[in-house]
Amino acid sequence: MAYQQTLAIDQALGYRHLAVETTADLARAALAQGNIAQASACVADILADLDNGTLAGTEEPVRVYLTCFQVLRAAGEPRAESVLAAGYALLSERAAQFDDPR
Repeated sequence: MAYQQTLAIDQALGYRHLAVETTADLARAALAQGNIAQASACVADILADLDNGTLAGTEEPVRVYLTCFQVLRAAGEPRAESVLAAGYALLSERAAQFDDPR
């Protein structure tokens, strides 16, 4: 219930970037409980944001991509692989910003 309240507050304040991360949290929780339908509904909301832009402003965009991939894979959705590839590309882009190869 706390996540749903947080989501409502994020949306009411217009903090879409925070709402996306909260929605990803809800998707992970639903998936852990075996509720693929609820997890898929959460991911559908996130994917709509991804289709309209990026995850700018989120603190853990790669984790959002990973959550989407895991839910889509569990649901047998063919889009899972493209979401994984997009998340990997973002992770690679961020990793390339480090000068130290370790």
